Amino acid sequence: MKIRWICLVAAIAAAGCGAEGKSGAPMPTGQEARAALEKALDSWKAGKPPSSIADQTPKIDVVDSQWKAGDVLESYSIVNEKQGEGNKTFGVKLTLKKPPGSKDVEYMVLGKDPVRIYRDEDFTRMLNMDNNPGGSRSRR
Repeated sequence: MKIRWICLVAAIAAAGCGAEGKSGAPMPTGQEARAALEKALDSWKAGKPPSSIADQTPKIDVVDSQWKAGDVLESYSIVNEKQGEGNKTFGVKLTLKKPPGSKDVEYMVLGKDPVRIYRDEDFTRMLNMDNNPGGSRSRR
């Protein structure tokens, strides 16, 4: 149950371990992380699916359930940047066409190639998967 959470935390910690030239997964610089996030959000704004940026160099994997569900991004504004353990976190104001409205969210950016971008809600859901898997299963 907690094993998935422990493995995920260990993977994130490992992503931030080591300086350039040492072992461990490299952490993106603030400029690299911001450029990857902007590339992802620009693709969403252009109406492309999250998978559209996966074949670029560096490879960018995005986990954003609203984007994947077909919500349409009208505009965005990156409002702040925070340094985390093995990641960069950006506060972003999203303005959606469909469904209409705006929302303040955070994106975590990890790694250099591939770059992994997680929306805060999706990352939290992934961490709590064992505690709240999103549906009940009948047992026989």
